[in-house]
Amino acid sequence: MKDKGVSVPEGADVAMLEHRLKYHGADLDGYNVSLYRGWSDVKYAGHPLSLLVDRKAMFWLPASDMTDMIIRTKMVKVMKRGLPLNNAVVIDVPIDYEARFNGGIN
Repeated sequence: MKDKGVSVPEGADVAMLEHRLKYHGADLDGYNVSLYRGWSDVKYAGHPLSLLVDRKAMFWLPASDMTDMIIRTKMVKVMKRGLPLNNAVVIDVPIDYEARFNGGIN
């Protein structure tokens, strides 16, 4: 995990570490994003974009396939790359990502 630049959270078990290693890029490569107004909850119900529920909040997403899928929708604006801003809600790749979002295939 050191070679890839992924941090190890305190108290993480082996399953969590394997999950982070599989889905995360380097921690410093995250994205601070916010939602554009007017996107349809129904259209993106089975998409990782549905994890961003508060339209007024800023979110931090780790560099990952999930984040790439969210950004490709063009329903978020990238405010800044890097570490989470002070007011950002941190959204991690869910443990059930593959089952919940069809393995990232949409």
